[in-house]
Amino acid sequence: MTYLPAHEGGGRELTHLGLAVSLQSFTDEANTRAVPETTLIDGYFADTGLFQPDRATSVSIEFAKVQGPWSVQSEVMWNKYQASTLGNPVLTGFYVFGSHILTGEHRLYDSS
Repeated sequence: MTYLPAHEGGGRELTHLGLAVSLQSFTDEANTRAVPETTLIDGYFADTGLFQPDRATSVSIEFAKVQGPWSVQSEVMWNKYQASTLGNPVLTGFYVFGSHILTGEHRLYDSS
């Protein structure tokens, strides 16, 4: 679910908020992997390997702000697995990304 509390000047100034919640049940093994954003590392940045969860709850919160040629976006992710053999692990992650367009244009926003 997303919400756009501010959208002015054809997207030149905007604020975007998002929330995602997921509940999953598993019958097979699962794993979580992260691919690095760079080619300096071969393989995966993180890899849990296969494990057998019963259920998982995931929550993700996102934020984006465009102010003319400046923009910032971020996301926080939280995942809790019910896998008693592993002590019910909780996996978290986040990122923050900022940019400035030197030519003065603004970052485009697709509201669909």
